[in-house]
Amino acid sequence: MDKTERRILNILKRRGGQRLSLQEIQRRFTTGRERKAVLKQLARLVSRGKVTKDADGKFSITSAKKRLVGRFEPTNERFGFVIPVSPETNDIYVPAQRWGGAIDGDIVEVAFTKRRGGRTTGQIVRIVKRTRHELAGKVLKRREGMFLVPLSAKVFHEVVVVNNEAGPVEDGLVVNAVIDKIDDRLNRINVSIVEVWGKPDDPEVLCRIVIARFNIPTVFSDEALDEARRVPRTITESDLRGRTDLRSLVTFTIDGEQAKDFDDAVSIERRDGGFRLWVHIADVSH
Repeated sequence: MDKTERRILNILKRRGGQRLSLQEIQRRFTTGRERKAVLKQLARLVSRGKVTKDADGKFSITSAKKRLVGRFEPTNERFGFVIPVSPETNDIYVPAQRWGGAIDGDIVEVAFTKRRGGRTTGQIVRIVKRTRHELAGKVLKRREGMFLVPLSAKVFHEVVVVNNEAGPVEDGLVVNAVIDKIDDRLNRINVSIVEVWGKPDDPEVLCRIVIARFNIPTVFSDEALDEARRVPRTITESDLRGRTDLRSLVTFTIDGEQAKDFDDAVSIERRDGGFRLWVHIADVSH
């Protein structure tokens, strides 16, 4: 093992599991040449699994604790839980100081220990997948700057607007913002406003907040589009088998102006001094 590697491991071991930044480690070396070598040797130690690099770029000795992958769900500003992918494993309690830069919904790797007779406690050591890159929220203007009150996620950081690409925005309006930086040390998230949605009591805005909160896709996947393209545009004899062909009737829907799912329609015809009303229901299984 390289002499620099041994020194790095000793430095991290003496810190008793405390995480150190690259600069904090480099300061313990005297010459510029040694400090320059630290970054290269740290990368080697991380690749061999001897040192862990956390989501915020800090380093620590790789723990002998068990690890697993799950979805992070903060409960309040003090703690949250990692919900394991495997349903056989209990949720893992994670105090706020061990969130490792994770926010609501992120897929994370957590190192954990199970206390005898107590709950399983862990520390997030890696963001496997960042599931949320934007935040919708209500603008809050203060003397010291512009802030965002998140509406689309359980976020307990202070959300600071550092850039506004959407033009003038009034206090109290709902906007959508891109996440620029998450700083656990300052308990702060920096965002840039990219779109103004409108007033918080507007039904359309409420709908967009729900879509953002649950990361509901707003565009069809390539697979879905390919399947739609393969659907025949003509009705065949086999399609009509066991059905009555009523295409000669004038048929209309009664859905709202913005409806996307036309699943029923009506027709009416004059018969024997009266009228017959037809109600057509979509065969969604066809």
